[in-house]
Amino acid sequence: MKKRTWLALVASLVWIALGWGMGEAEAQQIAAGYRVSGGSTVIVLSDEQVAPAFRDCITLGAQSAIVISAGFAELATREAVARQAELRLLARQSGVRLCGPNCLGMANIAGMSWTTPSRRIAPEMQALDGAIGVVSQSGATAYRPLLATAQDRRIGFRYLVGTGNEADLESSDFMRYMLGDPAVKV
Repeated sequence: MKKRTWLALVASLVWIALGWGMGEAEAQQIAAGYRVSGGSTVIVLSDEQVAPAFRDCITLGAQSAIVISAGFAELATREAVARQAELRLLARQSGVRLCGPNCLGMANIAGMSWTTPSRRIAPEMQALDGAIGVVSQSGATAYRPLLATAQDRRIGFRYLVGTGNEADLESSDFMRYMLGDPAVKV
């Protein structure tokens, strides 16, 4: 994975979540359930609305996307598997990298960017200088017991990623990136 792709995925997403610097076009995107900012977007919509929103984001110039929404291959129904296959195809055809669907997002703690709906993030986690990169298919595991234990023991992370269903980007993509970061020791 190119460093630029990772940075595009995690840079400025805090601004998206907080809605700062929003103009009319951005407000319309938020009302539609997504926003493209700095080439990145986070999509949190019902499963049927995700692919059309992802298409819009591609058209608007997104370089990367995180799909928090569930209702895809994890349901093991023909329709849900087809929805995920459509996301994979859109990502591969467009070159827009996709984390998820059905994920709890990611954090670049060193970059002070937390892109997750998790409420387990304590302000003191930013202060911990971590050298640990965590990649977990299960966001619930990453953002609940692992993060809680780290907070209790004052262990800092550098990256924390919940990959979800891995329609496009896979755990190995994030691991490869982290292995290339000399600040990551574990």
